[in-house]
Amino acid sequence: MIIATALFDLRKRTTRAPRGEIEAKHGPTSGTASIQIAAIARALMYFVEVSQDNKTWVKAVDTQKVRAIVTGLTAGQTYYFRFHAFVRGSGYTDPSQSVSLLVL
Repeated sequence: MIIATALFDLRKRTTRAPRGEIEAKHGPTSGTASIQIAAIARALMYFVEVSQDNKTWVKAVDTQKVRAIVTGLTAGQTYYFRFHAFVRGSGYTDPSQSVSLLVL
């Protein structure tokens, strides 16, 4: 019984990201997006990803804060954003739901 308990504790744990907890708005300049993420308790880092087709994702910004500016976007193009986090004691969360923004 002790062995089973010990092995259980060795499994990789993931924490689900909260649904609907990311918001994308127009950034301060053309070709930018302002991202707001709801804080996750004990999160050490947030990883924001961007996609043009909501299928293929690339890293946009890694941040310790819940706000970030994504730059280098093309005006007139729709982009999708999502995030996952690294949570102390739990590991990486699943990706959040995505949100879209038509960049100005």
